Amino acid sequence: MISENPNIRQRAFTSGEALAETDFSVISVAGDDRLGWLNSLFSQKLDDLTSGESREALSLDAQGRLQHILRIIGAETEVLIITGSSVVDELFDYLVKMKFRKQVEITKPELAVYASYGKPAEDVFFQDSWPDVAMGGYRYGAREIAHPVFLNITESLPAELLDLESTEPIRIYAGRPAETEIDEKSLPHELDYLTSAVHLQKGCYKGQEAVAKVHKLGHPPRRLTMLYLEDGTELPNAGDELFVGEKSVGKITIAGNHYEAGPIALALIKRNVDYDAELRLENGQGATQEVLVPQTAGAVSDVPKLPRLRLNNKP
Repeated sequence: MISENPNIRQRAFTSGEALAETDFSVISVAGDDRLGWLNSLFSQKLDDLTSGESREALSLDAQGRLQHILRIIGAETEVLIITGSSVVDELFDYLVKMKFRKQVEITKPELAVYASYGKPAEDVFFQDSWPDVAMGGYRYGAREIAHPVFLNITESLPAELLDLESTEPIRIYAGRPAETEIDEKSLPHELDYLTSAVHLQKGCYKGQEAVAKVHKLGHPPRRLTMLYLEDGTELPNAGDELFVGEKSVGKITIAGNHYEAGPIALALIKRNVDYDAELRLENGQGATQEVLVPQTAGAVSDVPKLPRLRLNNKP
């Protein structure tokens, strides 16, 4: 029997004694052209994906803004894509629209997804290797908290699962971005998604130029940070603002109570907010940052500044 105590539930999950529900759905892509076609659409190198291998990828718009997160699993005759249930129809429609004359078959199979910690629970699974840097990736952050979660694909769910709310604080504590961190302005760099989901040396895909430009020459306007909240703090809601003094500097994306760290949250804040700034929630209570994405994210190319040209003859 699963305990009602949320701390015990989290411990049971991280010890491998319990499984957890997710908010994910599955899309299948079959057909001879599936790997090359998917490789041309998304941010990860997928044309060499092998059966049983899993990789993370992003769907971006032309300006490099993040649209969908794809957790991709190779199989003998198909590719399985795990994405958020709230956006699965949108992603499915996009894939159908981009099919053109390619030999691919896109379906939404009657499959379910549940999570396990430390080891897979089914034969078909996506393995989260965060925060390891995937081949072709680049990591801005330095915080080393693992998130060894497996997303298991099955035809029928196990009888007893922990609810998603009980296990999300484990992801928050790992600083692992997900769908809750995406809004209409999100760039992969803000969430450190170049770590796991962007291959910087692969061929062309939608949004590639924008991703490369920010990475090499610019800085993202925001950065993901983890917050430690004051003990006894009423947990903020997603979308609640964060303040320095009277100035709004960002927003909460998700919050929860971790069984060891206590009340914590992820937040997207303006890049130039001081690491030591006294952050305040809407309810007036304080929050302390732990850096996930540094202010220096981006601008990895050391391009020297050219001297200004004099356009007149004045000395």
